Amino acid sequence: VVVGSPETATITILDNEPKDITVQFDPIEYSVNEYEGFVSLQLVADKPAPAGGYTIMISFTDGSALGLQDYDSMPLTVFFEEGKTSATANVRIVNDTILEHLETFSGTLSLPEGTAD
Repeated sequence: VVVGSPETATITILDNEPKDITVQFDPIEYSVNEYEGFVSLQLVADKPAPAGGYTIMISFTDGSALGLQDYDSMPLTVFFEEGKTSATANVRIVNDTILEHLETFSGTLSLPEGTAD
């Protein structure tokens, strides 16, 4: 047996985590009637999700609406399926019987903990 030339090979492992994908809310403002029970937040990406997809986190901050009293303020994990450029997250709205003015809260997108940029 004779080893031919070249006797070495270079193997490159391609990273499958998404890079250079921008995700944002679209639209950036929502209105919902309290009795509807939830608001659907739409997220859009500028490129299709790679093989295996990826997740984005949404955290919430009280404005005049108070978490757990007016809406479910627990952070959400949103999954973008492979090949998709949009995803939806539903936030539960509390339908109470208190006469109130308009109330607001905000959502902020982030990468899951432990995810590199």
